[in-house]
Formats: sequence, structure tokens, C-alpha cells
Amino acid sequence: MKFRGIVLRGVGLALLAAVLAGSFMPQPAKALISYPSSDPQLIQKDCYRHVLAPNDFLILIYENTPYTPPPTVVSYREAFVWRLYDVDGTTELAQATGFSYRTLGYGYNLISFYFSAADLATLGIASYPDYWGKTYVIKLSGTFGASTFLIPPNYNYPISPANYSVLTDTGAVKLAIAQRLIEIATDLNSKWGLTTDYELTYSSETGTTLSIYGQAFFRGAIYGVQGMAPSIFPLSITNVNTTDRTWTTTYITDLEAQAAGFYIDDALLAGQGFFDVTYNLMGLLLILMVCAFVVIGHWYLGGGFIWRGMTESAPVLVIGSRMALVPLGELGLVAAICWLYVSAKVWKVI
Repeated sequence: MKFRGIVLRGVGLALLAAVLAGSFMPQPAKALISYPSSDPQLIQKDCYRHVLAPNDFLILIYENTPYTPPPTVVSYREAFVWRLYDVDGTTELAQATGFSYRTLGYGYNLISFYFSAADLATLGIASYPDYWGKTYVIKLSGTFGASTFLIPPNYNYPISPANYSVLTDTGAVKLAIAQRLIEIATDLNSKWGLTTDYELTYSSETGTTLSIYGQAFFRGAIYGVQGMAPSIFPLSITNVNTTDRTWTTTYITDLEAQAAGFYIDDALLAGQGFFDVTYNLMGLLLILMVCAFVVIGHWYLGGGFIWRGMTESAPVLVIGSRMALVPLGELGLVAAICWLYVSAKVWKVI
């Protein structure tokens, strides 16, 4: 019995020592972040429809969640969630998170919600199909977790009818979105204190577009933005019209008939009869004679350079074609030969 008591006391002391040792072992600390320095601000809310397809819906939120200094361990998209609620203020429609582009996403940022017409019908929005111009509610909520908030903050912001665009044409809507994004990018250049080499915008002779940094930010903040605002991207994808052109002889017919009923038409018909042909050989010979006169005159007055006068004779062919003295087919043949000669001279083939 005495031995048994000693054993039990030894086991008890060992358990007590284990418990005490465990209580002094380092425990993982909760990396809770503080609340924003001041209430987040919605600088501007913009609502668009007919963006990519009829009756779709895009909401852009330019906001500022201020932190001084910003958290360095937890990103903005981990700490906060943006929620869109129906007009009743209780039915949640969608969630979005900020893009962690700079300072882990804290401070000035851009949030977006996009719904196709099918999405709007599926969500069961109270006002659908009359969803436009309604007072929806946007909520910014902190997340609950070991690395975020013990008591998450919440901020509510209504969407007013003044935030809705009056545009309905898809082309005009895309241009309006592009202009708005350039305005936001320009403002962020200042708000973020970006140097010229890292600005979100790029200005050229043809206008202002997004730089490579602007493209990286906006494509992360707005899914599919390249299709919503293609004009602010240096490279855009558009549909190319590949329908084959239908060629007609209407213009040639009009040229041939322009002298009908006049003495010139009588002269042209007489020339065909003289040479016993069905086309205007007389007019073609007359134009060639005028061209030869121009070339020989330049040779005589300016020297014996073989190509002298050829350029000056070109207008004679063009004017003769307009008067139906030279067929357009022959004029095209001469133009092709001249183009081959010019290309050969440029590339020093001859």
C-alpha cells in the first residue's frame, strides 16, 4: 500500500508539472488590426446599364478606407467586405473585395459590382425587371477572425437616383465609363503620390490611356474592364467586318454615258467606226499622244533624261479616265506598273 501511494503521488506530481509547463509555453497571439483612422468615405458612386449587353448593371465605387499607418500584415480584401443589399436593406445581393494593389489595398481604392440581365433575374431583386434608379444599400463590413477584428465595424451607404447614368446607348456608355476611369486614375496619381514613371495614366498625341500600371490596377479592380472601356487600353479587341465587297460597274457605266446626246459622244462613236472596234480606241490614242507630247517636250527642254516628263503625264491619264477617254482597267494597269517601278527603286532592285 505504501508503494502504491508513492506511485500515485509521483503520477500526480508529473501531471501537475505538465500542466504548469504548458501554461507557461508561448501561445500564438491574435494579430487584431485597429479600426480605420476615420469613417470610410464613398467619394463617388456610378451606376451604368447596357454596358456589355442589354439590361446589364454595373456599379463603380470610388472609396477611401483611411489608415495611418496602413496595416502591413493583413490585406484589405481579408479585413473588409463590400456588400450590396436590395432596396429593403436586408436582402444581400452580392459581395466584393478591394484589390490589393498599393499599401495592401487600404486607403483609396475602387470597388465594382457587375450583373448581367440573367444575374439580376436569378438574384430575385425586389424591383426586377424595373431595377434601374432604385435606392440600393451598400455596406462595408469588417471580417471576424484571429487576424482581423474581434468586433467587426460596419458602415452603410445608400445609392441615390443621382448616381445613375442617363445614357442607354452601349457605345456612349462605354465612353462614359472610360472617361470616368481616366478621372479616377488621374486622381489616384495624386492621392497615391505616384511619380511620373509609375503613374496609372499615359498621355500621347492621340489622347490619354492607361499605362501598364493603370491596366494592372483597373483589371484587378474591375473584372472585364477591357470590354467595358476599350478606348483607354492601348490594345483593344474589336470585331472586324470581313464581309466581301460587292464590285459593280455602275461608275464605269456612268462615265461612258455622261456624253450621251452631245457632240463628244458623236465623235467617240465615229472613232469606233473608223477603227472598226467596239471600244473607245480613238480616245485612248488621243490621250497617249498627249502624254507623249508632254514627255518629249520635257526631254527637249530639260535634257535627255529618260524618265523626265513621266510624272507630269500622269494627270493626263487621270483626267482622260474621268472623261471616259481611257478605260479604268487600263488606268489601273498603268498605276500598277508605276507602283512596281517605285517599289523597285525604293528597295534598290533597279
